[in-house]
Formats: sequence, C-alpha cells, structure tokens
Amino acid sequence: MTEAWKEVRVFISSTFRDMQAERDHLVRFVFPLLREELLVRRIHFVDVDLRWGVTGDQDAFDLCMDEIDRCHPRFICMLGGRYGWMPPPKEVPQDFMSELLAGRTPAGELAAEEQAVLTDLYARDDESGTYRLRAKPAAKADVKLWEANGDIAVDILQRAELSGAERSITASEVHYGALDRLDEPTFRYFYFRDPDVTSSIPAPHAEDYREKPESFAEEALEALKARVRDEKTEGLVLTEPDAVEKRKVPFYEYPCRWDGDSERIVDLWDFGQRVYRDLHES
Repeated sequence: MTEAWKEVRVFISSTFRDMQAERDHLVRFVFPLLREELLVRRIHFVDVDLRWGVTGDQDAFDLCMDEIDRCHPRFICMLGGRYGWMPPPKEVPQDFMSELLAGRTPAGELAAEEQAVLTDLYARDDESGTYRLRAKPAAKADVKLWEANGDIAVDILQRAELSGAERSITASEVHYGALDRLDEPTFRYFYFRDPDVTSSIPAPHAEDYREKPESFAEEALEALKARVRDEKTEGLVLTEPDAVEKRKVPFYEYPCRWDGDSERIVDLWDFGQRVYRDLHES
C-alpha cells in the first residue's frame, strides 16, 4: 500500500509594510528548499502568510485566528519596527460606551464628528450588554470609509483606555498562536530585526519601518518583544513524537542592513538559515 501524503502547515505572522523583504526572502529561498526536501518524505509543506491574501470584504481578524488553528502546532513571527494595524474591537461594553459618549472617560469630551463615528460604527445590543461592531460593508466603495472610521474609533477608544483597543492584529496573532498557548506543545519561533538597522532607515522610508517615537504603538511593540525575550516566558515543546519539554520561548535577533540603492532591507542570509533550521527541526 502506498504511504499516504502528510501535510505540514506553518503560520507566518508579521506586519505588512516593514517586513516585505523578510517575507520575500522566505518565499524565494527558504520555503522552496523545505518543500523540495519534504516531498521526498511524502510531506506537503504549506506556508500560510495572510498578508498576501486577505481581500477587502473579508474579516482579517477572524481569518487569521482560524488559520492559526489550522496550522497549529507551528507558528513563526517576524517583528521589526512596526506594531501593525489595530482593528476596532468587536464589542464595547454598554456602560463604557455611555461614559465615553458623555465625556466621562480619560478621552474627555468628544467632538461631534467623533461621536458620529462611534454611533455609525457600533450598534447597541441589549441582549449581550454591549455595542457590537457593525459588519464591514459589501460594497468596495464603502469599505474605505468603514476602515477609516475604524482607525478613528481605535484612536478614541485608546484615549479612553479601553484595553480591547490596544492590540494590533499581529499582536493578537502572537498571543493566540504562541503566548496564550504556552501550556500546549507548540513550535513557536520569533525573529527580531536588529533594532539599529530599523533606526538607521532614512526618511521618507522611515514611516514604513518604524512607529512614531513615544507613540502608543511603539510602546506596545516593545512590550510585546519584552514578553517574548523574558526568561520566564517558557512553553511546552515536542522534543520527540511522544516527549514534551518546557523551554524558554526561542527568539533570534538577526543581522541585516538597509540598502539605499534598492531602498530595501538586504543581507538576510543568516535570517533565512535560522528559519530553515528551526522549521526543519519541527
């Protein structure tokens, strides 16, 4: 009897604009090599990078979480200097929204335009005791306005100190796929770009590669990286088919450089080799 084919899926988490070169390197040099080697063992390798395939009419958050479940127990994350897009929370408690609209939160008195954005974007749901985010419109012409209002709502809710408005999709992926599953045997790998390289990127490209100094996003990104680096952040790992061991969550700060001529990050060989070795061992 012919041995059945197996499938190995790995979820690739990263922010979109600033990690383009790293994702390109994996797709061009690392994943084809892994795919070729695994084919000999009748294993089909699938890399899932939703930054390439989320359309405007899809719910990016739900799609990412579903794919993380499908790829479990393999998850890798690449972080540079961006925290990523922060979607509006799906629910806001009614009492919180009432205080917010009345100007009784740290956000203070809201402008009429800000109040209009919140009431247009959220619908009161008495059964759940929340305001629920309205569905993304089907018409493409309306999607841009919906997304722009979402960004405004996130800014308002962050000023009001609503915890549910603090995570980017990338941060949610990291928590759902790795940090909230430390008690589940999972192959979790983190790759951080050398921060000196990110800091060296000149204008006008800087805004694509790093957050504004002392912004909420910059602080949130550093807190996320610090959580991964923390020696106390340990998780279960499969060391053999039937053996489990608790280990420090691995991360690798890789060297690279900014090339002014091509206007992109280059010299990613060490990064690619590390990803190859990590996935090959998983």
